[in-house]
Amino acid sequence: MCSSHSLFLAVAAASVLTASASHSVSAGEMVRAYVLVDAKPGQKQAAVQSLDGLGNCLSLTHSFMGDEIVAHLHCDGRQYLNKAIADNVTMSPAVERVTVLSVINED
Repeated sequence: MCSSHSLFLAVAAASVLTASASHSVSAGEMVRAYVLVDAKPGQKQAAVQSLDGLGNCLSLTHSFMGDEIVAHLHCDGRQYLNKAIADNVTMSPAVERVTVLSVINED
């Protein structure tokens, strides 16, 4: 893993902790998240498809660096974000690992 990629992940992880500590979200507020999805070798397209049709969440994906996908999820509430990640993306047989980089609450 290159050092700039490690630095990006460290900064993103710090921002998740800061966002979580600084603001609590009620169930009906809009929430956005940036998620890193690592696809299993040769299954990037199937992993991208796991980010489609996430119920009350819209996704915009960008593939880069091998089998890595960055997704920007915009959901109607934290419960929908949790469901999209836990029940849809992580359960895809094409997905190796999911890392939530940042969660942003819409005020």
